[in-house]
Amino acid sequence: MSDDLINNLEAATGSDGLLDCKIRAVVEGWKNVGGGWREWPDGRREQYDYGFAKPYTASLDAAVSLVPSGWSWIVEGNRNNTGNYARVFNDGLIAEPSEIFHGSKPPAIALCIAALKARATMTQDQR
Repeated sequence: MSDDLINNLEAATGSDGLLDCKIRAVVEGWKNVGGGWREWPDGRREQYDYGFAKPYTASLDAAVSLVPSGWSWIVEGNRNNTGNYARVFNDGLIAEPSEIFHGSKPPAIALCIAALKARATMTQDQR
């Protein structure tokens, strides 16, 4: 996973369709190589529709789909988005516990960050 993606999510102040597409690429395991083409880890390239992705940064339902299987999650916030945080954790049974993300972010973005950080602690087979 790219630190740039996490940095971009941490800088986001609201939902962002481009970030949703970048999250899709990370989850599916490919990278955008431009011109409507994607490249898989084995070097295979194919055309794709980069624009279709779940609304991860806008929807808690979509963001929770990023949480690794078997992990728990908590999102807490308030109506002013001034004290939101998300935590994704596994009690150390599957891998190292993830970091807790605190910040004044919309809850879906906070959960995206925490879930992607958790996924980054896992091997490809564990995801």
